[in-house]
Amino acid sequence: MRLRPILSALLAAAVAFGLFGCDAIKKAITPAPIIKHVAIAPKVGQPGATVVGSLKAGAPANLPLWEGSNVLRSGTTKSDVGSSWSAILSTTDEYQDVVKGMAVGFQRSGWQVQEAEDAGSGEASATALTVSGPSAMGVVTISVTKDKTTRIGYLMTESGK
Repeated sequence: MRLRPILSALLAAAVAFGLFGCDAIKKAITPAPIIKHVAIAPKVGQPGATVVGSLKAGAPANLPLWEGSNVLRSGTTKSDVGSSWSAILSTTDEYQDVVKGMAVGFQRSGWQVQEAEDAGSGEASATALTVSGPSAMGVVTISVTKDKTTRIGYLMTESGK
């Protein structure tokens, strides 16, 4: 008589195992995974951003640069009417990301930005931003080269003097 309750329990366990299977049991006893969502903010031009190479002195205060870009050229020119500063930077970041990031970077740094204008044609893309700040104004051109690198050209002149 004692055998009957034990056999009934074993039979019930076998039926449950057969109906639900190992996966259902494993799922029932395994806690749900914790999923952490990571938001990646888009890259934006910033004053004082680290670049590879050296820039000539004379850049306007609060001028946004593209983090990690390489300095290809940099120079200053002085004349009777004031001085100008120029530079060409290069990056492997996507052209559209650089255009958007530089426009936002200038705005966040207190510069006025004229509507970006795509001056490219066909396979080539180039955008010119006309910018003005408290101490300088100029044109920033962003273009894509044949080897798919993005170039950022600055031509800035003093203002208000």
